[in-house]
Amino acid sequence: MPSLAQVLPANDLGFLRIVASLWGIELNAPAPAQAALELAEAMLDAELMEEVIAALPATAHQALQTVFEAGGRLPWVQFARRFGELREMGAGRRDREQPYAHPNSAAETLYYRALIGKAFFDTPSGPQEFAFIPDDLLQALEFMGFEPSPTLSTEEEPKSAADASLLEPEYADLTEPEYTDLEEPEYADIDEILSEASETSSAVIPTIKAKIPPVVIPTRLDSPVGVTGQASSQSVSSLGRAATPAEKAHLRLASDRVLDDLTTVLAALRLEMEPPPLSIPLPVLHGFLVASHLISGKTLQPEAVKNFLEAPREVALARLVEAWQSSETFNELRMLPDLSFEGVWENQPLITREFLLNLLEPIPEGVWWSIASFLRDIKQKYPDFQRPAGDYDSWFIKRISDGQYLRGFVHWDQVDGALIRFFLQVLHWLGQVDLAAPDESSAPTAFRLLSGPLPVVQSQTPRITVSSDGVLVVPRLASRSLRYQIARFCEWGRSDGEEYRYRLTPASLKRAAGQGLKVSHLVGLLSKQAGVQLPPLLVRALQRWETNGTEARIETLTVLKVKRPEVLTELRSSKAARFLGEVIGPTAVVLQRGAEAKVFSALAELGLLAEVEASD
Repeated sequence: MPSLAQVLPANDLGFLRIVASLWGIELNAPAPAQAALELAEAMLDAELMEEVIAALPATAHQALQTVFEAGGRLPWVQFARRFGELREMGAGRRDREQPYAHPNSAAETLYYRALIGKAFFDTPSGPQEFAFIPDDLLQALEFMGFEPSPTLSTEEEPKSAADASLLEPEYADLTEPEYTDLEEPEYADIDEILSEASETSSAVIPTIKAKIPPVVIPTRLDSPVGVTGQASSQSVSSLGRAATPAEKAHLRLASDRVLDDLTTVLAALRLEMEPPPLSIPLPVLHGFLVASHLISGKTLQPEAVKNFLEAPREVALARLVEAWQSSETFNELRMLPDLSFEGVWENQPLITREFLLNLLEPIPEGVWWSIASFLRDIKQKYPDFQRPAGDYDSWFIKRISDGQYLRGFVHWDQVDGALIRFFLQVLHWLGQVDLAAPDESSAPTAFRLLSGPLPVVQSQTPRITVSSDGVLVVPRLASRSLRYQIARFCEWGRSDGEEYRYRLTPASLKRAAGQGLKVSHLVGLLSKQAGVQLPPLLVRALQRWETNGTEARIETLTVLKVKRPEVLTELRSSKAARFLGEVIGPTAVVLQRGAEAKVFSALAELGLLAEVEASD
């Protein structure tokens, strides 16, 4: 960072005199350049510096301390959000209004004493404006053992409630206060952290606990960041607190159901049809498929799909979690259901995901944790975890319900807080986190990191049932590969979450034949792979269809009946003749669909009145 001599303007003698007067320094140099050097040398006097800093107002002292603890520089938007802006004014207006005598913020107090500067510095994400302490002034503060002002009431770090929760889980405080306009006592420079941590080769992403082997992927974060702006080598204390009994009253336990939903979507894509409603939103499932390289666009990747469907459930889930963790395409922010996103801006989902996973690391496994308190502490310490340079204005995010654009830090809860909640929901869908709520209809208010593999639901292989009328019932835990193939042969029926119902019809068999599938393939799948004894009548019906095609058809027709054959003869000579179809008998004929009104009109012209018989 620049030195004090470089920060002091060498062409603005008026500003130098303001700084000198606030420090009690008498300037003798007549030229601005010489005055800047003279002032910089005088300001580095340790005794004078201690005196000036001790006389600072409490908020200005806290502002200086915050920049000092961040390593000497802090993104300006973060600094100004807490400690105010500088009023922009030229030398003439400055000399008239004298803002240094009546500062309207801690930022102005420090700026007119030259204790901080404001400038752009290069970062991994491009140039960014910072509040900074000049380099030699920073070294002097370190040498003198700069301490927080004793008049300030400093908050302690949020303490982990893990031990108390483990010993006395039912005696936590039942009330959680509302947190809207929160103070933000500590900030970390996210870009600086990411830049410094990128020098490490890899890090273990911590969320996958004991269920699958730890996944090692390249990351920019080695561990949760501390308040100094440096990547900490030791874990920080847990953010938030243990959940209250009310927050964890209604449990929503994790499962591997995502594997079944993905199987359904893959089958639907293969058949070029829309999938039925599923337990997980379709955009999320599509994101999982892309992240796992199971599809490219909407095109299935055959070998990858085969490996996924045939893998044991625990292996398939582990691969899915690993693919999600390392994916640069799975964008949780843009999957938020109540928001729309406009413009060409881009966020960094992988870096954000790694950061949030690291924040989960200190939370004890198996302990219910409050979502509200977790969000509160992130908002206090790391509010800009996904925002380059703390920018809350350049992302065009609109709330769908009322069309309002959510710009500015005031909408943190609706965007950034909502992202964290959705992130926990994604972990739940992946079988990594249990959720809980006050009641069945409420949004989740607590989460629990799982400490072991998902419980085995059923030890025996589920049996597929086939009835003689062509209805197949496939249990959820049956072979996913087999269900995928069955779905290609059948019309899809309803699913209750534990069973999938399908029906063999001529239309579905014709569609399967168009994809190169034969009835013999289906019979072989069911009898050999699933050990299903097919009803003999169904086997014979399938074989006859394969040989003869559709031999019977049920239709709903509109039939015109007359009393005498002569009436049909007259009608065939009228303009309504083109609407008459297949002759059923001497006094009955099939009408073309939708032609009833025209036939009625033709009969009226013949002097005949017709009536319609309503079907039961």
